[in-house]
Amino acid sequence: MPRPKVSVIFLCYNQERFVEAALRSALDQAYPDFEVIVADDCSTDKTMEVIQSVLNRHPRASVVRMVPASANLGIARNWDRSTGYAQGEILVCMAGDDVSRPDRLDKVVAVFEAEAAAQAVVSQVRVIDRDGRTIRDRFESGSRRAGLLCRNPAMSGYAFWSDVPVIGASAAYRSGVVRNLGAIEHAASEDNSSFYRALLTGGVWYLPEALVDWRWHGRNASNGAGHPDEDPAVSVARHAQRARAEYDACRQYRADAAKVHSSGLLGAKAYASELRRIELLESLLMLGWKSADPAQSFRSVLASALRHVMAERFRPRALGYALRSLLKAASPVKLRALIHRRSR
Repeated sequence: MPRPKVSVIFLCYNQERFVEAALRSALDQAYPDFEVIVADDCSTDKTMEVIQSVLNRHPRASVVRMVPASANLGIARNWDRSTGYAQGEILVCMAGDDVSRPDRLDKVVAVFEAEAAAQAVVSQVRVIDRDGRTIRDRFESGSRRAGLLCRNPAMSGYAFWSDVPVIGASAAYRSGVVRNLGAIEHAASEDNSSFYRALLTGGVWYLPEALVDWRWHGRNASNGAGHPDEDPAVSVARHAQRARAEYDACRQYRADAAKVHSSGLLGAKAYASELRRIELLESLLMLGWKSADPAQSFRSVLASALRHVMAERFRPRALGYALRSLLKAASPVKLRALIHRRSR
């Protein structure tokens, strides 16, 4: 029986220093049947020149399909645009600054073949710096074993992903997760929204092996964006921007839950549970965003803290989080930057 075709969605933007290693790792996969959809988001540096140089020399250049771009779209819209060109049954996300192990596709596809319920697969990652030196052998220090993560009705916003390390840099999805629910309209990136869609329609399988070198270099759009040498004010502003984007993505979760409910795949009780879960998550993320943003008044942070503890019905963990958020909001910028770096 033939193995499924894989589409590697290779997203890049202004990554001229790292894109050669990233693209080579995509092309050097051991898996037999795959294509690479290269979607540069109108880079202003030499990213495209480097890509073309790799393709001019690489024996597998014929598997690459270039997605034309006329304007900078941002991660989510670039992802949506790219997946429209994909022909594979499995979509694997790769970034222009990360490096995938040669057996990544083979390991991921093996899960999809064996586990019908898995709508997405994520793996552990190794964290590297801009020069390829190891920062952490594992992003998550826990010893979680491989397994399927499904929705737990008892979970609240504190454990939206049921405490599983879901890292977009390591993600792969069945194509239906993307195609059946349409474009991502209310989120800055594709990962959390796609994970949520996978949870609504089946589950997410976790692999404890580090199949990706996730690069932190100070200009990432992701959790790895902070850098010890970054100006504290810049670091805090970037953290606040990411926190605001996570809060805004709750609109997408609601829209996707409504679509799955209207399709008949999510019953009325389960749908109500999802809306409650999103409400809790939204209150948590609003407080996280406002306590991170120096432009927010302390009164605004206090109002968000009150909203959160009321949504969580004054549970001790909510009270503790609210207190920590208020202390952070009252801290000077340098201390806030240190707190954010330590929390990664």
